[in-house]
Amino acid sequence: MRAILEYAYQEIGQKFGYVPDAPIKVVLHMKQKFSGEMGTPAWADTLFDQASGTIHIPAVQALDDLAWFSRVVRHEFVHALLHARMNTQPTVAPTWLVEGLAIQLAEDPWSDLDEMRKRRHPFIPLASLQGQWKRIPADSLPMAYVEADLATRSLTERYGIHGVRQVLNVLRAGQSLDAAMQAKLSLSYEKFHQQWAKDFKVNLRQGMS
Repeated sequence: MRAILEYAYQEIGQKFGYVPDAPIKVVLHMKQKFSGEMGTPAWADTLFDQASGTIHIPAVQALDDLAWFSRVVRHEFVHALLHARMNTQPTVAPTWLVEGLAIQLAEDPWSDLDEMRKRRHPFIPLASLQGQWKRIPADSLPMAYVEADLATRSLTERYGIHGVRQVLNVLRAGQSLDAAMQAKLSLSYEKFHQQWAKDFKVNLRQGMS
C-alpha cells in the first residue's frame, strides 16, 4: 500500500507539474468497509475529506483487491493535489474540471463510465457541472463524470496540461473561469463550450459504435 501511495505521489505530481509542500495524510480504516458501488468515481469521491485534506481508504477492501486500491488512491490523490494547489478552496475551480483531471491524471478509466458512453442518457449542460454536484440525481452522476472527462480531455488535447495549469493559476488568484480561459488560452468559455459540445457528440458516437 505504501509503495502504491508513493508511486502515485511521484508520478502524478510530476505529470501535473506540482507537488504539495506538506505531506498528504492517508487514513487506512482497518476494520471498515465503505458502502456503495466500487466501480463508480462518485463513490470514491466520498473518500477525500476537503476540510482536513485527508484521504480515507477502507483497508479491508484494499487488501482484497490491490488494483482497486490503486485506482481509488490515484483518483483521490489528484483531488488532494488540486485541493492543495488551489489553497484548499474547493469552490475556486469548476467541479467538472477537477473531476476530469482526477480521471485523466490517474489514467485509470472506470468501467461504468465506459458503459455510460454506450447509452443514450440525457445531456447535462456543462454550466450545471461547474458548482458542487450534491444536487445531481444519483442516476445522472455517471453521465456527469463522462462529460467532465470529455470536457477536460478536450482542454488537455488542445492546450496541454501546462495550459490547464495556467488556467488554474488564474482561478486561484480569484478570477472567473471565463477570464482565466481568455487570459491563458485566448478562448472564451462560451467558445470552449461550443468546441466541447462538438467533441462530446463525436466521442459518444464512437462509444456507441
